[in-house]
Amino acid sequence: MVSRRAEMLLVDDETMIPYPHTTSEDIHRFAEWATDETVIELSEQYVNALQALVDDGIARQLISG
Repeated sequence: MVSRRAEMLLVDDETMIPYPHTTSEDIHRFAEWATDETVIELSEQYVNALQALVDDGIARQLISG
């Protein structure tokens, strides 16, 4: 878990309240992974690569979109 100091409390997209507080978040990593990416970052990279593969297949008319 990572804790950070924040100066504003974000209530929604339009409402921020001045409020010094500490926020925390869980960061998940693969135990034996060689680099520092989180599970979320690696998942985003995978989805982007998969999307590029599908887009290329559609462009080459190898698959239908």
